[in-house]
Amino acid sequence: MERRDSNIAAAGRGGKGPVRSSYLLRPRGPERTIVRTMEFLNFLLILWAAWLVWRRPERERLAFRLLVISCVLMALLFFVGSHGSLVPGVNL
Repeated sequence: MERRDSNIAAAGRGGKGPVRSSYLLRPRGPERTIVRTMEFLNFLLILWAAWLVWRRPERERLAFRLLVISCVLMALLFFVGSHGSLVPGVNL
């Protein structure tokens, strides 16, 4: 971490010093791709609910259910993202 900060600081001084792209552009792990997929699913649920209210007002109950599911999904994503796991790290 210290090397990355020093490289960024060196880059900010007019380009004096090496800047390695491996420190600045790290590949995403598999857990980031599943989070992106879930966020996109959440976006699609909200978009679908908005379309239902706009084009099919008689399906308002379904749209409300989709928004509730979307809120639960957002809360679940926040909970999983802010906590490493549901159980503490113990020896089993």
